[in-house]
Amino acid sequence: MWCTGVLVSPDLVLTSSKCIIDRPKDLRVSPFYVNGQGAYSVTGHTVGFGREAESGADWAFMQLNIPLGNTLGYMAIKNLPTETLISMGNVFVAVGYTADFEGGNSASIHSGCSVMAEIEKKLATDCDLNVEVAASSSENGGTFGGPLFASFDGVPSVVGVMTQSPNQVSGAGGAYQTNEATMATKVNEEMLESYKYLMENPDTDTPVNFISLCNLSSSKVVHAALARRLDGDIWQTSGWISVPQNQCINRGVGSSGEVSDLRVFGKDFESGLTWGGGDLSLCIKSKSQFLVKSTPEECLNDNGFEYVNFGSLLQLQPSKANVWTFN
Repeated sequence: MWCTGVLVSPDLVLTSSKCIIDRPKDLRVSPFYVNGQGAYSVTGHTVGFGREAESGADWAFMQLNIPLGNTLGYMAIKNLPTETLISMGNVFVAVGYTADFEGGNSASIHSGCSVMAEIEKKLATDCDLNVEVAASSSENGGTFGGPLFASFDGVPSVVGVMTQSPNQVSGAGGAYQTNEATMATKVNEEMLESYKYLMENPDTDTPVNFISLCNLSSSKVVHAALARRLDGDIWQTSGWISVPQNQCINRGVGSSGEVSDLRVFGKDFESGLTWGGGDLSLCIKSKSQFLVKSTPEECLNDNGFEYVNFGSLLQLQPSKANVWTFN
């Protein structure tokens, strides 16, 4: 299987999940593949990908065995409102190894295309690329995973990942048939969270687990704290995460190679309403600080600290949407 990808850090490649989700190790990468020849010999492995259960999840990160971006450079990633992208006009560039250009032996580039609409978290563009994936090494070409990008204040930034088209696209710009619109998975919050986690944890060698925290309650903001089991009764904590009303916030909570048992606590600091009620009691302070200790003297001595009960155990499932809802 052949696809396209783009460097977004010294050693991270952003591409389509269709290309690598089932092939986590020893992926062959051919940077500057021109006239059937790659300029470098590089391998990579999958370290993050979109949840298959979610719409608009066709993206993945691959880590290279060498930091090639330090030599070749790399792009930024931007998550912008679709209305903003539409209003920018014909400033976008799409790149991919299409079979109908040089037999897929060199990259095809469409410069000066536009974002026309959004459907199912995908951007409908007028970029003239034949979006496809090559099924085997004997078939050259494969545009899946190629970048849709533009320059923002002089910085080339990816806003989408080229993906398969639906039968019809409709949105703010009108209605389009498949042969009139080339689709790209829009850069989204989950993608950015995965990117942030991978940048902060460069030694990750397995895909990242995520949880979606959703506030469907009457509270304008729920502040959530997470506790993840490390070993036995030892819990690692992180927080606070502010979740606005009628929105979901995604957070990376460790790699899928770990046993990821998670508990959640939530609090509305204005009304005092809390969510939790489980049998795990941990020590917290305020939304600006979160502490757990095996012998929490802070809680014993008061000083603004208190014990709270975290919610029932949630076992994270790799490659699936893990959701916790505050009702």
